[in-house]
Amino acid sequence: MHTVVVEPLPVGWRVAASPEIGDQYFLSGKSAERSVRHLAQQLATAGELTELTLRLRGGTLAARFLCLPPARPTELPVMIEPPPGVRRTVRSADGDPAVA
Repeated sequence: MHTVVVEPLPVGWRVAASPEIGDQYFLSGKSAERSVRHLAQQLATAGELTELTLRLRGGTLAARFLCLPPARPTELPVMIEPPPGVRRTVRSADGDPAVA
């Protein structure tokens, strides 16, 4: 499973992904969110389950989604929000653990 995190920087936003994918930087949160959703859909289309974590300024969790691979090659990936109370320990791009 891939984990992709959108997190604020002092100036702009970072989309932190695995080393194979690399980080991306954006001036607006909207652009970062659009990019991370597209990335998750590409990974899911390739058969990879992807978790998206979106953080606000100050580090507060804004949203978390799972992008599921399509059930059939002719279908599109499905993005869902996990039910409330489902918690998972994730790591930020710098490796610090945080409970989402």
